[in-house]
Amino acid sequence: MAIGLFASACFLMIASYLLYPALIMLCARFKKARPETINTTGQASASLAVIIAAHNEAGVIEHKLNNLEQLIPEGISEIWIGSDCSTDATNAILTRWTSRMPALKVVFYETRQGKIKIINDLVPRCHSDLIILTDANVIFPMQSIRKLCAVQNQTQWDLIGVPVHRRSLRGVKGIAQQESNYIHFENLLKQAEYCCFGMYLGAEGSCILMRKSAFCSIPETYKVDDFFITLQAIASEKKIGYEANVQVEEDNPGDAKAEFRRKARISSGNFQNLMHFKRVLCNPFSRLFYIFWLHKGIRWTGPLWLTWMWMASYIERNNPYFYLAFCIQTLFIMLAFASYFYRLPLKPLRSFAHFYLMNGALAYGFYLFLKPSTTSYWKPISRDV
Repeated sequence: MAIGLFASACFLMIASYLLYPALIMLCARFKKARPETINTTGQASASLAVIIAAHNEAGVIEHKLNNLEQLIPEGISEIWIGSDCSTDATNAILTRWTSRMPALKVVFYETRQGKIKIINDLVPRCHSDLIILTDANVIFPMQSIRKLCAVQNQTQWDLIGVPVHRRSLRGVKGIAQQESNYIHFENLLKQAEYCCFGMYLGAEGSCILMRKSAFCSIPETYKVDDFFITLQAIASEKKIGYEANVQVEEDNPGDAKAEFRRKARISSGNFQNLMHFKRVLCNPFSRLFYIFWLHKGIRWTGPLWLTWMWMASYIERNNPYFYLAFCIQTLFIMLAFASYFYRLPLKPLRSFAHFYLMNGALAYGFYLFLKPSTTSYWKPISRDV
């Protein structure tokens, strides 16, 4: 029984992290992609609003505003920023910029709201037909807004997701490389899923363009907005797209402790979304069921499968092969604990340790999900540009 348990858990992890991505990416190579010719000349056919929730973003907000100011001629009509009870210089910077940028509208919240509450409040205030939900530390390359608007006009998609590039910061070490590799892998997988199935899970919250009419208020106690928005669009039979020819940039801090907290918060929010959309995600007669469980569901429950593998190999430790497997897994678990406090010397060790550490964050996130919560805000990672 222990051997079967070990083999089953091992197969599930390999299927989600290796077999499914390899198969989907292989199939995508033989699918005819949408023509890349996009007419970016002329004025945008619909007005566009950019929406940002900001809490203590003094280190990045000025750079973001400079970036948006350069992109206004590409079709931005409104910029709405909600300052979430910021206690640093964020409010002073935003106040100064309101006189410089007529398109900028700022709402100062005197008590912590959280990103989701701010989005729910700002979207109805917009007068534009299209909205872009983004973060204060995300930078848009030139022509990206123009291209996104042209794509939406050409395809009539209700929601468009784009790849996110984790730019390296000088002097940053830690787990930055491991996180960058994983984000790149996820971008390729989402692109392949969209190419094969016409859907993907899910749009990256760093940049989502959607019709204002397609936006649905997010439950205010939820911790994750982007996955909810994507699933809501799919469940409502909206047209969603993935535009791989537009890529936004985000910083890559690499702090293991901060990333652990972020992954745990996302994990708790993921389980909230799973419960919210259980009828859609747990219907074995829909293709979404297989896309979700092979891409997300098995990974979200990864700590369970890893624990089963470790326990099964311990039970069968009299077998030399299982004893070796038990020792290797125990080593990786110890390295994961060590990597939380120290940077490991060898790259292969850092990768395995990071895998186990982030699965630990998923397990902690499930624990947070089980605890009742009435707020959706959290302590953000220290960010830079």
